[in-house]
Amino acid sequence: MKLSPLDIRKQEFSKQLQGYDKDEVSSFLALVADEFETLSKELNEMKKQLEDRDTKLVEYREREQSLQEAMASAQKASKVQEAESAQQARHMLEKAQLESEKILFSARKKYERLQDDLQRLEGQRRSYILKMGHVLDGQLDLIEILEDENAESILEWAKQYPEESDQAAAAMIARLEHLETERRKFLHRIKRIHKGQLDLLKVLESVDLLPAESKNTPNGG
Repeated sequence: MKLSPLDIRKQEFSKQLQGYDKDEVSSFLALVADEFETLSKELNEMKKQLEDRDTKLVEYREREQSLQEAMASAQKASKVQEAESAQQARHMLEKAQLESEKILFSARKKYERLQDDLQRLEGQRRSYILKMGHVLDGQLDLIEILEDENAESILEWAKQYPEESDQAAAAMIARLEHLETERRKFLHRIKRIHKGQLDLLKVLESVDLLPAESKNTPNGG
């Protein structure tokens, strides 16, 4: 049975002969009631504080749980992001390596084509030098012939006779003079051509199209 301060104050006792003093009992009961009321209030206040603390504790635990879940979610998201970033980085690296290999392959092919073109041009250069050497030799032979064989001696012999005495001789002398003039012009033109081709031959002989390492290869000669 629960007692309240009011129950204590209203409590009555049976009367007997030579019993306790009624006023003292009433005073003591009032004092007990007041103390009991004070203790009851304190107890209720403590219960309320405990309830508040329990409520806050529940809230703190819920917050802690939320924080833990948020941290776990963040860690999971971070791991996922890290994995995605790593995968993306690997993909970019693989792509860059592939592009690099393509560029190197293309550059190697271009270099090989350039080497082939240089070797072909070098072959043409050597062939042209050889042919031009033969042409120049032939020009020298022709120059020697044109310088040795001239019509001056025949003209000196023909001029010993008067032109009036023989029209045929005069015509022959005129023809010989014309031929001598043409011979000298042709000889001069041949010498100019020979000099120009000789200079060109020197230039071609001084040009080296292939690098030193290519000359050691089978295709480099």
